[in-house]
Amino acid sequence: CPRGREPVNRSQMRWLLVVAGVLLWFIAVLPAYYVVHEPLAGVQALARPHITPALQNVAFAALSLLADLILLALTLAVAAAWGSRIGQRLGVVFDSGLERWTLGATLGLGLLGTVVLGMAIAHGLYRWAGYAVLLALGLAARSEVRTLCRWLRSGSRRLRSLGSPWLCLYASLIGLLSLGSALLPPIGWDALVYHLPGPRLYLEAHRLVAAPENFYLNWPAQVEMLFTWGLLLKGDTLAKLFHWTFWPLTTALLYALTRRSVGTRAGWWAVALWASIPFASELAGTAYVDLGLTAFVLAGFYAFLRWTESQSKGWLALSALFTGLGLATKYMAAVWLVALVLLLAYHALRHHRQTIGWSVIRASMFTVVVALVAAPWLAKNWIVTGNPVYPFLFGGEGWNPTREAWLTWPGHIYSRNPLDYLALPWLATVLGTSGSAAFDATLGPLLLCLVPLAFLLRGRPRAVNYGLALVGGQLAYFAATIHRYVYLAETRLLLPAFPLLCLAAAFALHRLPAWDRKPFRLSRVVGGVVALVLAANLLTETHAFLAVRPLARLAGLESREDYLARRLGAHFEAMRYVNQHLPESAKVFFLWEPRSYYARRPVQADATLDNLAQLRLAWGSANDPPGAALAALRAGGFSHLLLYRAGLAFLREPTPQPPTLNSLTARFAPEQSLYPLSDEDLGFLTALLARCHAQASLSEIYDVYRIP
Repeated sequence: CPRGREPVNRSQMRWLLVVAGVLLWFIAVLPAYYVVHEPLAGVQALARPHITPALQNVAFAALSLLADLILLALTLAVAAAWGSRIGQRLGVVFDSGLERWTLGATLGLGLLGTVVLGMAIAHGLYRWAGYAVLLALGLAARSEVRTLCRWLRSGSRRLRSLGSPWLCLYASLIGLLSLGSALLPPIGWDALVYHLPGPRLYLEAHRLVAAPENFYLNWPAQVEMLFTWGLLLKGDTLAKLFHWTFWPLTTALLYALTRRSVGTRAGWWAVALWASIPFASELAGTAYVDLGLTAFVLAGFYAFLRWTESQSKGWLALSALFTGLGLATKYMAAVWLVALVLLLAYHALRHHRQTIGWSVIRASMFTVVVALVAAPWLAKNWIVTGNPVYPFLFGGEGWNPTREAWLTWPGHIYSRNPLDYLALPWLATVLGTSGSAAFDATLGPLLLCLVPLAFLLRGRPRAVNYGLALVGGQLAYFAATIHRYVYLAETRLLLPAFPLLCLAAAFALHRLPAWDRKPFRLSRVVGGVVALVLAANLLTETHAFLAVRPLARLAGLESREDYLARRLGAHFEAMRYVNQHLPESAKVFFLWEPRSYYARRPVQADATLDNLAQLRLAWGSANDPPGAALAALRAGGFSHLLLYRAGLAFLREPTPQPPTLNSLTARFAPEQSLYPLSDEDLGFLTALLARCHAQASLSEIYDVYRIP
């Protein structure tokens, strides 16, 4: 063989290996994924809604939804105006209107939560005060609002020049489906447990109040303050819309980041990949806080990258503000804070030749700004519970070993096999399913298919490398966490990592033509497969949306109560019984029912499922434990008990476990209930109920008792 042919042969061999490896990887992932997640299957259509064809109902529903959207738009405009103004005051120079207004809206919404917190502390949670604050903030930033309106009016021209219309259309349709879900009455579990009951409690008192019986309300609650704002101005639909808003904001931020670091076409690929993650768009239709955290983390990373380019202190300060808002939303953001601080120090040492001392000072100042933004919540928790990071590290009010056992299942880990932790991306993607113990999230197959390809390509931009480093740190922390606490094995906790994975996957798609050859164009094959997966996802998401029969409710042909009865079943029936059949003076003690949002009587929900265990802990050593417990309940003003029998039955059954590699071979761990429910607890419950007067049994799922 001539010497001149040898490099060519090596190149051809490398090309063949890469092409074969990519195709085999797709063949390994996609069939396995669709065996578990069959398109257009798994979502059963609900019962037909009860139609009430009254013209006034249709008109009222249309006007109500229009009012929600107008109030959302007004709040967003004011938030974007103030966020833009603050950025410019910090010395930030925005390169484009998209960058300015997307970052501005994200920052403004975050800081609006602090404004609402201030209103709550000042006993100012009144509807008239909310509209007065909105008007005052709008008038004070009217010049920025006018500039924003001019930018939006010219938006259609910019969209026509952006290219990739089908990717834009795909993301828009997914966004509209999630918007449709957001316009429906709230039914999400955590939304009914604490994301909405907390804000409603504050509005009823017109101020911030302590709720020690619901320990979730003692966590940082920056996004919950936006829910408070929505309830204050109008109602829970507007509150839900604020969480939905973070989905398009994350989409716009991801597009801006990818366009800047990779290219315009890659930006649209990143948007489509983000829209292809089913559980992200599903969350957008709920009153949860995870998308708020995702937007804050992504905005913080974006501002950090702009600092690495310009060395402008304003961009670094903006990054710290966003990271602080993330920490004020969820403790989990502390992981991103640590990762960004380490990345900051690394970049300063490696690329700007700064001394270790200066790097430490800069990282310390960054951390101080983050802490100042989160400080109101840390101070509030310190005052209410005696622990600024309640319940971690120092315990606090209402925290004891019994509650910890019920909430965290200590001693139960995810797996003892190290390979299970290395295989987490595969397991969470292929086997993960929303609404189940299998990581409670449906991810779609594209990120698992495409992200590994980014490691095959040279010349990765700094944004991709830094993003992958942050994701790696977050994944390692997640693995360490579930190794100790299996109950945290939910992919939702990794949601802020997914936009960065979309960035890496979009980079891989953008650079894949480098492996094209005349006999075989790998980029076209992969692009075609990706298009098919996107089409299948759109059909599946549309089917899932229509299966719940939402259009009758959106059009006003189905009443709110009928819709909730259809979606929540016996739970809404029980709440309606509490509201309509118990006296106004009633106060209800829930057993194994954490949801309380639709109860209009004073209740103590069983947020951590340990109400009975806490009663037994407090009065189990008395001469007459059931009598002492009932006397304590009467002294607390309680008149009734609500027993969720289905919840109790669920606790006694084997607890579903997240899948491991053994699941692939049908070798499952021994089944057991991980809830610390003992025979003594059940005996105490039987004795307690024997002293009470049975009042109603609802669908054999709920029982109502009157406390003597």
